[in-house]
Amino acid sequence: DPRSWVSSVAAAVAPLLSDLGLRSRGRTSFARKTPVLERRFLLSERFPRYRDDPFRVYVAPVVHVLFTVVRALREQLSGEKDQPGFPTIGGSTGLFGSSGSLLEFGLATEDDIPAVTVRVQAEIVHVAGPFWDRFSSLAAVLAAAEANDPWIPPEPSWVIDLAAVTCRLRAT
Repeated sequence: DPRSWVSSVAAAVAPLLSDLGLRSRGRTSFARKTPVLERRFLLSERFPRYRDDPFRVYVAPVVHVLFTVVRALREQLSGEKDQPGFPTIGGSTGLFGSSGSLLEFGLATEDDIPAVTVRVQAEIVHVAGPFWDRFSSLAAVLAAAEANDPWIPPEPSWVIDLAAVTCRLRAT
């Protein structure tokens, strides 16, 4: 079953994530929560759209940081209820790595689990870890945004998040 293959990859990377302080929060998601922020890692799975696809499932490593105060301020500023658990910043590790785009690894058979595991572990070490270190404070997020950092999303919705970050920093 391809879903179990993804679970096997998640179980194989769990010790590395545990070393980084993240704990399992479901079949394919991990998190580390502090009073200020939550660091997350998950394996998003996608099934092929076409019968002739050589893979039975695709795995995309995803990294997030959620600042709870930003979410609360965003709701206050926008007047809209935010989606629970929606990250402040993050996405596919490929967006923050050398490819600059969505990154996913295909599994055709159960035999692909070890190779995909190695690639996901590399994403954790080379992308997710530095991402969490870099965006471990609101001040760091704001400084990166002001510097037009490529790791900051260019979406218009992020303007509200930046306003929330700025308000929070000025209040402290």
